[in-house]
Amino acid sequence: MISIISRILPQSIKEKIRLSNFWPFILEYKAGKLHKEYNRRREKYKTLKGNKQLSISIGNGMNSLKQHFISYGGWNRKHKKVGEIHTFAIVRRKTWEKSLADELKALGKVTIFDFYERGFDESIQTKRNLWLRKREEENSEIIKVLQETHKADPVDWVFCYFDGLFILRSTIETIKNSFNIPTVNMCLDDKHSWDGYRLGEQMTGQIALASVFDLSWTSARIAVDWYNLEGGRCIYLPEGFNPAEYYPTGVDFDIPVSFVGACYGARPLLINFLKKHGIPVQVFGSGWGREGSGYARSPNEIFNRSQINLGGGYIGHSMDLTNVKGRDFDIPGTGGGAYLTTFNSDLAQHYQIGKEILCYHSVDECLELVRHYLDRPEECRSMAKLARDRCLGEHRWLHRYIYICQLLGILDDKISVPAIIDQLK
Repeated sequence: MISIISRILPQSIKEKIRLSNFWPFILEYKAGKLHKEYNRRREKYKTLKGNKQLSISIGNGMNSLKQHFISYGGWNRKHKKVGEIHTFAIVRRKTWEKSLADELKALGKVTIFDFYERGFDESIQTKRNLWLRKREEENSEIIKVLQETHKADPVDWVFCYFDGLFILRSTIETIKNSFNIPTVNMCLDDKHSWDGYRLGEQMTGQIALASVFDLSWTSARIAVDWYNLEGGRCIYLPEGFNPAEYYPTGVDFDIPVSFVGACYGARPLLINFLKKHGIPVQVFGSGWGREGSGYARSPNEIFNRSQINLGGGYIGHSMDLTNVKGRDFDIPGTGGGAYLTTFNSDLAQHYQIGKEILCYHSVDECLELVRHYLDRPEECRSMAKLARDRCLGEHRWLHRYIYICQLLGILDDKISVPAIIDQLK
């Protein structure tokens, strides 16, 4: 009932509800549904893993994958150099996703197929028959454009950032069978979008595509098993950042604490809690009413001006489930103020927590950390510099792309990723 009401309410009313005293109760209800579905999926794959021998060993996943790609398909050609690789990217150049295409250009030529620029987006999602027809048309167009592109200048790999809502299994099968080009798909939301719902011949989540791509890239370590148990080949890699978009500007701090992002899920609870305890949080993004209207300014500017940049690793409406987020690399990559976000075990692999970034387990711990570091602006500045150094050395999108191209055999894996990037400077 709540979800039905939510769909018909005007946006202005939704904003008021999220910032009201009713929201914690609604949030608890929605989080309960999310947890139930997630726990069911987690236990299902745990049982399957115990009963099934995986084709790719989990314990030696990287070595197994490399051996698989060396002998598979015959598409491992002579190693290329960075700058010579031709990527066919099925991505959109909207909001943050433009960074994906920008960083791909360092590899070489990039041919983009963007559903959104072709008029196929969520605006027609409620019209089922129209959606199915457009999906069929655009997937046929992918094959046509790829064929023309590959004939004119051979494509080295296909990189995709979409799910079963847009991409058809049959399209990827055709690419593999007709062009003999390695295909890679990235998903950053597997923990809560894995299944989706049935639309036409397939489910809308990644489960529909798990076994058909040559390689799947997930930002949730637990989901690696899900892909492999569905017959796929998967690696864990987090998001990255684009240094051309996020960089230090050397400005003074004039925002004590900021949060950049839309108002939904657990976010208003955290912000309201901090404000209730006297923390001067400024919010930038949709759904916060008039207060968040400053989002039109550059996020990079806000990150630089903020002594403490708040993050939230929450998934959907849950305050218990977390995932690595794009902001976990955008903000530290900026090198402005300190980054304070939700603790999760995946993120802890990528930074020295307490030295490069800060993490909280609860709203109370978040409050205490904010109070502590607001009195220490120089520590915030020093921490931000260390975080940027880490990001430049390890966490560009380009680092991820080079690693994958090495895994596929397009690039020589005997040269380290940092060494390859150094050659570009």
